[in-house]
Parts: sequence; structure tokens; C-alpha cells
Amino acid sequence: MFRKLFDWLNDLDSRQLLALAGVVMVVIFAVFYSSLSWLTSKDEDDKDLLRPSTAANVRTVVTAKKDIPPLTIIKADMLMTKEVVEDFAPQDAMTDISDVVNISAKTEIFEGDVITRRKLLSDSKKLTFVDSIPSRACW
Repeated sequence: MFRKLFDWLNDLDSRQLLALAGVVMVVIFAVFYSSLSWLTSKDEDDKDLLRPSTAANVRTVVTAKKDIPPLTIIKADMLMTKEVVEDFAPQDAMTDISDVVNISAKTEIFEGDVITRRKLLSDSKKLTFVDSIPSRACW
């Protein structure tokens, strides 16, 4: 079978080989383009699932506008609100910026993270160096 193909290709002159190469390139381009188009449309469909829609339950949560180091008193300019689909929001997510302002971060909060009660210190008192040392039971 391959011998017949090679014999047929050897019998073609240079113009016919060039035309055949052009046809093959067009076919390969069409297959490649349609494959990429299909993959891109699939990605867009997946992104649409994550976007809040009017039919989905949307919840407003407080997120970090920039990285917040541990034990830093959180100010309003460090925060922003964002609407997310309720299924993707943590249960203890903070929903109002005023509830978070002037409270210290317990752990490092990264840019874009949803602020939760677990990431905040529950005491309103200022944390001193001595308070940050773990108790002996933790050792």
C-alpha cells in the first residue's frame, strides 16, 4: 500500500507536489482551527457557570484588596466587596466591610481572599508580643 503511494508521489511533477502540499496545509489548518475554537468555546461555557447569574443566589462578601500580614489591624482601604454565587462563599464569610474594619488579622490574608471569622482575632484588645506566644499546651 505504501509502495503504491510512494510510486504515485514520485510520478508527480513539482507543480502537482506543490498543489498537494497546499491542500494538505489547508486541511491541517482547518482541523487545528476548529479544534481550538471548540476548546475556547468550552472554556467560555465553564466560565459562565462560575459567573453569578440573576437566577442564582448571589451573596456579597468582603475580600482583601491587598495582602494583609498577620496581626495587622485591618483598615477599610485594604478591603472590597465582591458578589459570588452563594454555593462558592464560605459560611462564615464577612458580608459588611464595617464589621471587619479595626479588627486584627489572625493569619495572613492574601489578595482576593474572602475574609472569614476564622481569619480574624475575636478579641478587640490589641495583641501584644506576649499574647502572640503560644501557650505551653501547644508545644
